Amino acid sequence: MADGADSERRGRGIGFWRIFGDVRRGEGTRVALLGLQIFLLLSAYYLLKTVREPLILLSRFRGLGGAELKIYATSAQALLLLAVLPLYARLASRVSRLVLIYFTLIAFILSLGLFIALGAAGKPIAAPFYMWLGIVSLLGIAQFWSLAVDLYSREAGERLFGVIAIGGAAGAIAGSQLARRLIEPLGIYGLMAMAGALYALALAIVTIIDGKPAATDGEAPRRAPAAASTGSLGLVMRDRYLLLIGALLIFVNLVNTQGEYILADAVKTHAEAFPSVARQAIIGRFYGAFYGAVNALAFIVQSFLVARLLKVGGTRRALFLLPCVALAGYGAIALFPSLVVIALAKAAENSFDYSIETTVEQTLFLPTTREIKYNGKATVDTICVRLGDLAAGGLVMICLHVFSLSRRGFAVANLALVAIWMAIAVAIARRHRVLAGDGPVRTPRRPSPVQPVTVEVEPATDPDFDPTVIRR
Repeated sequence: MADGADSERRGRGIGFWRIFGDVRRGEGTRVALLGLQIFLLLSAYYLLKTVREPLILLSRFRGLGGAELKIYATSAQALLLLAVLPLYARLASRVSRLVLIYFTLIAFILSLGLFIALGAAGKPIAAPFYMWLGIVSLLGIAQFWSLAVDLYSREAGERLFGVIAIGGAAGAIAGSQLARRLIEPLGIYGLMAMAGALYALALAIVTIIDGKPAATDGEAPRRAPAAASTGSLGLVMRDRYLLLIGALLIFVNLVNTQGEYILADAVKTHAEAFPSVARQAIIGRFYGAFYGAVNALAFIVQSFLVARLLKVGGTRRALFLLPCVALAGYGAIALFPSLVVIALAKAAENSFDYSIETTVEQTLFLPTTREIKYNGKATVDTICVRLGDLAAGGLVMICLHVFSLSRRGFAVANLALVAIWMAIAVAIARRHRVLAGDGPVRTPRRPSPVQPVTVEVEPATDPDFDPTVIRR
């Protein structure tokens, strides 16, 4: 009876997971733990992301307004990463993955404590906090997906990553909604303290994940320790596939960062119509509501579409969904550059970015080596993303101070960038086909009827030799 009841419960569990994707027997616990881990990371990030907007948009530095300073601070992150990433790669090659994740999360918690202390003392933290959060968000999420890519085979990853990422979509909703409701009673430093507590909880969850048994699909990935890299940037430069993924991320973030400037400029203009004492709360509430809407849509897409799209179309076809959404969105902004249209277009772009694009970017690494999954992936996910931001900063400066472009002009520039993005996606899809072993099988040509046939006769030394058999 007990065995029958256990079997029935397991059957119900599998039935529940099948709502979201192809989760098989024995995989549910690890999928749930990984989903909880990404939930905590994204909840913390969106608490902090809502904090950073009023901090940066209402600050001024040597005559620069908040929206413009935001773009330049984003660009400076790429330079800061050039110093941070070699240290991270060296640490990753010398310690176990659990120690690496522990070290990173503890560093996040201590950094938040420092920002709270400095901010409470009246020190200017807007730009440093903005740059720090950009690095933390990329490094923490890249590290999580490096762990997931290492735990699963290609087949299991393509089945399960869409389901695991539902936790991230839910965490983004929870974080943005908590931030929207609590920013006034708790203030920005209270939200920072909440984020630190979530990172502390994530420390406990990752310990459980690392101790769980491996994938059950019979195709478990290798567990050899990562080889010491001769240099993370050198690893990327030597691998054409990594270079293509890096180029993709640069253009994705170049487009996204310019879109964020368009939105920030529109929001700041809207807030300036209100008294100065109310502007911080107005901007905070707008971004809290905006992120909430974005993440609600991302959650729906992630929960009910992503796993199915990957199962039907695979990684290569899914690469083209986000650029199509961006093409439609910036086309609409170019025609009607109002705050409502900009917010709707950016909500659509960001929701697909946070769901399908994020998942696809992780599945691209499934057919790679473990060194690439940890060192190469961390480099691509951080440096290349911020290089896109750096390029966007330079482009915004040129467009503002040389060409004096309006919001409509920025939207048209993004349309041209999306076209290049699509060309890079085509090249990645071709390379992925080769790495995954899905290339077309070539059938050897048969000799023409008029060609002479060469007959080779084997020496009759084998007792089973048949002299009537020939080889062409």
